[in-house]
Amino acid sequence: MRLLKYVLLLVGLAIIVSCDAYTSVRGKVIGPDCQPVEGAVIQTRVDDHPYTARESDARGMFWVECVHGKAEEFRIVVSKAGFQQKVIRLHPHFRYEEILVQLEPEELDGPGT
Repeated sequence: MRLLKYVLLLVGLAIIVSCDAYTSVRGKVIGPDCQPVEGAVIQTRVDDHPYTARESDARGMFWVECVHGKAEEFRIVVSKAGFQQKVIRLHPHFRYEEILVQLEPEELDGPGT
């Protein structure tokens, strides 16, 4: 019985040590007029692979999380129809209290512009 407890303890420690690094980020999305942008899609990406996606609420607020392992950086991609996509590079070992993302209007290309 004592050996079983010892083995379970070692297995538990091995699982904890091998866990991937985790970061959560909260923030606010605003437009060029500094007003909140509701419904913006905030996606985390690690090594150009999508991880999680959330939408900003009526106050422009969002919260996303990311398991990034040993990656040196991960990205938050913010998009909303009518605005230019914004890519923010984040360091996985830094603690982010809150980030502010300001979206710019989409540039119109074509005749008459």
